[in-house]
Amino acid sequence: MKLYLWDQAARDFCKKFKSYENTPTVLLVTTVNTKTLGGTLALPSMSSSPIFMDYDVEPTIDYFGWLGSNPDIAKQVNAEVVTKRETMTIEEIFSYIKQESAKDAFFQCTATIDDVVHGSAWYYIACSGCHTKVTKGPTSLICTNNKCGKVNVAGVTQYRSKISVYDNTEQAVFVLLGDAGRELIGKPASELVRSYFEANGNQGVNHEAPVPEGLISTIGQRHTFCVKVTGTTYQARPDLLL
Repeated sequence: MKLYLWDQAARDFCKKFKSYENTPTVLLVTTVNTKTLGGTLALPSMSSSPIFMDYDVEPTIDYFGWLGSNPDIAKQVNAEVVTKRETMTIEEIFSYIKQESAKDAFFQCTATIDDVVHGSAWYYIACSGCHTKVTKGPTSLICTNNKCGKVNVAGVTQYRSKISVYDNTEQAVFVLLGDAGRELIGKPASELVRSYFEANGNQGVNHEAPVPEGLISTIGQRHTFCVKVTGTTYQARPDLLL
C-alpha cells in the first residue's frame, strides 16, 4: 500500500524516520477520513493519523519475535515493485521501459492532453470486489479474475479511457483507470453512463455510451499524472497506465 503524507504528518514522520539508526522494517498506520489521490491513500494531518515503527507497539514486537523464529519467511519476500515516485519526462519513461533491468514502477509526469483516443470503449463493467473486467454469463456477470472468481457479481462502471498526451520531449497514450479518471473529470464513470442512458432511453444491451463531454473538455489541459509501468507495458511504444 502506498500513502501520501501531508503537512505536519509528513514532518513528524520524517523526524521520526531519521531518528532510527537502521531503516525501520514495519510501519503501522491508524487513521480516519482518508482521501484517494491518483489511486494512493492520503493521510490527513490530524492526531488520528499516527504512524508507529518497529518496536513502538506490542504487535510489531510480536512480529519481530515471530520473524526471528522463522527466518525462511523473509526469503520469500518479492521486492519486484519499485515505488519511486520521481518526476520523469515521457521520453525518460520510455527509456526506462526499454531497459532490460526495468521493474514495475510508478512515476510522476507532467503532460498536456491533446486528444481523446476513439475507437474503443472509454469505460468497462468491473467486478465490485476486485475491479477486474466481468463477462456476461448465461444468467449473471462473472469475474474474470481467477483469484476472485465470483459469479453473480454486482457490475460497477469504471473508467478505462485512453488519452493522447505530450510534453516537450515525446508523445504517449495514457490509460485512465478507475480513480484517475474520476479525479481528472470530476465525476465517477457510473454517473456519466447512467446520465447518458437516462437521457437517451434504452439503446439495447450492447449499446455503449459515447465519450462524455467531460472527458473531451480536458483536451488542452496540462496535468501531473501518476504513471504506472508494469511488465505488460515493456514494449517499444506502450500505453501507460494511470
